[in-house]
Amino acid sequence: LDSQFYDLTAFIKAHPGGPLPLSQSMGTDISALFHSHHMRGVPETLLAKYRVAEPKPDDVAAIEACDYTFEENGFFQECKRRVQAMGMTTGVAAVTWPYVFKVSAVFGAFLGSWYAVCFLPLGPTVIALAFINMWTRMCLTGIGHEAIHGRMQNWLTWEFFDMTMLFPSDSWHLEHVTQHHPHSKRHEYDPDEILDPFRLCEDVSWTPLHIFQAPLQIVLVFASVVSCIDKHIVCRTSMLKGTFYLFALHLLPFFTRDTYGEAWLLSGLSVGMANLTIVLCFHLSHVNESNALHARFQEGGDWGAHQLLTSSNFNGTLGALCYITGMLEMQIEHHLFPSLSYENQLKIKPVVQQCAKDFGLPYYEYSSAIHGIAGHLYHMHQLAWADTPALLAVPAKQGVNVPLSGPPAPAASAAAPSPAE
Repeated sequence: LDSQFYDLTAFIKAHPGGPLPLSQSMGTDISALFHSHHMRGVPETLLAKYRVAEPKPDDVAAIEACDYTFEENGFFQECKRRVQAMGMTTGVAAVTWPYVFKVSAVFGAFLGSWYAVCFLPLGPTVIALAFINMWTRMCLTGIGHEAIHGRMQNWLTWEFFDMTMLFPSDSWHLEHVTQHHPHSKRHEYDPDEILDPFRLCEDVSWTPLHIFQAPLQIVLVFASVVSCIDKHIVCRTSMLKGTFYLFALHLLPFFTRDTYGEAWLLSGLSVGMANLTIVLCFHLSHVNESNALHARFQEGGDWGAHQLLTSSNFNGTLGALCYITGMLEMQIEHHLFPSLSYENQLKIKPVVQQCAKDFGLPYYEYSSAIHGIAGHLYHMHQLAWADTPALLAVPAKQGVNVPLSGPPAPAASAAAPSPAE
């Protein structure tokens, strides 16, 4: 941490954020995780207690040094000070009764609509309830996303992501919180840059199979089933639980409906459409034309600036949409300060925008989720070819916003320096 070495073994169980952030980051540099998740300084006396004054040479060699900077006059620390000045000095918001009601109501609606999808006679009402089930699945995924970052974290909310996407929550915490968040769009560190058989970035070697990857995104309707096979069965992680979730919450209509046609229809509207929308909402925030401009990380760059340049928001104007996404439309604020609640991220958005403008950095935001998905699919089409014009023209300098042709990329609300600058 900040070029100092610590043995936090004895502190893992006492860590206020739970044991996983520490146990899953053993033997690594945790500077980015530490600075982004702690909204106020940790007492020096606490850190000093675990500091290793003379680490073993082998340990030093094994831990790759942090190649980001957190300079006091840099973008991230200045933005953090402005956010703290708003009173955001604590991480995850306290659990409120309205939030408990939201979680309870969504989970109840999910179970009720799923019962209808599985057992009630097919008709307009059941089809409408299948759409409601799709919506509640996306809501539960959003709630699970918040839980993985610490909000209302209990056994049930921790399981929501596994229930809906069949991805073990402990494993997703490792990939999402510990690896993706600190190192967005860095192919060697960010697991979200790899999703076989697709090519999500130029660092993935091109093959002819990628030519049709944009329209083949439709196969993501089976994302949860593939995830169960990969994460639960192949990796032998909670196989019994994963199999139960698969059959009880994803495949049950194939055993209860009168015909396979009914099962395919209702499962497609509920499970399939939820899978597709969830994955696309995750991907549009990073896998797009504008963020690809800054995917080439420069060693020694400001960590917060890197997060800003490699993340995109989309406007969620409908309350129902915001309930679905669970912070996905606020990826810039969420990546800078992942422990803040969704409500607090909405509050700090103008501050982050102004700070980006003051530093001459672009702030990428789609006008809607539909525009974001269109931009993502267009970028996937660009990546489908070995010679990708948009990526070959990427300038090396950080902060450069080069307008490209094609469907709209996220609008940058702050002017960026020109290549000549």
